[in-house]
Amino acid sequence: LETLLIKSEEAGRLDILAKLPNLTRLAVGDWDPAKTGSLPSGMNHLRSLIVAGGSEMKDLSALGNVSANLQELSVIETKNLTDITGVTRFPHLTTLVMNGGEGVGDLSGLSALKDLRWVGVPAKTTQEQFAAFVSAHPDLVILDLIANKQISSLAPLASLTHLEGLILQGPYENMSAIHALKTLKFVGVSDKVWDASPEQIAALKAALPDALVVRISPFCLGSGWILLLPAVFLVVWAVRRRKVRLAAA
Repeated sequence: LETLLIKSEEAGRLDILAKLPNLTRLAVGDWDPAKTGSLPSGMNHLRSLIVAGGSEMKDLSALGNVSANLQELSVIETKNLTDITGVTRFPHLTTLVMNGGEGVGDLSGLSALKDLRWVGVPAKTTQEQFAAFVSAHPDLVILDLIANKQISSLAPLASLTHLEGLILQGPYENMSAIHALKTLKFVGVSDKVWDASPEQIAALKAALPDALVVRISPFCLGSGWILLLPAVFLVVWAVRRRKVRLAAA
């Protein structure tokens, strides 16, 4: 078994994971470590982990047994999470989604994680903290801001010359800051901004004709979103390839 989605509603429920040495992708729902315990050791091949729930989780100490070779970590729906220093245990992370950490804001502790390519920014991250984070990670490919309402300017994104996917919450002072990001393949805009700023959406589509610009609802984005977005990119790639073939014909 390589991929598993499991709920942890009672003590001992996660013990079975120690008997799955080939597990590489794991999603744990309704997990409160204080009640059901930490993740067990033994999952040496684990590379992708999604943690959902854990309303009482304040830090990442429950991940202490997870292999340091983890590459993808998503912590969502954890409203009381305030301390993410434990993430530095995973120096090879390429994906880090912290959409549920309403108590998390400062991302300066992530400056050492140079391999990050996909990041979901926490709700409390300020404009200044966001600008500093983007400056420290110029190679970002996917940026998810759907949980954040404190970021009002997209100007810092101008330095992200490899950005392919962008998910926006808003409202923003001006969306023209991303018109020059021709590497973008997907732009998801929250329904409120989509309805309130039709002119900006039209201008965005005109500036990025090769990108898929769509309206999204934050309510629909959860643990499944991180699994879905690569499929969206695949669809965009297929559509663009078909256009090229038609043009050649």
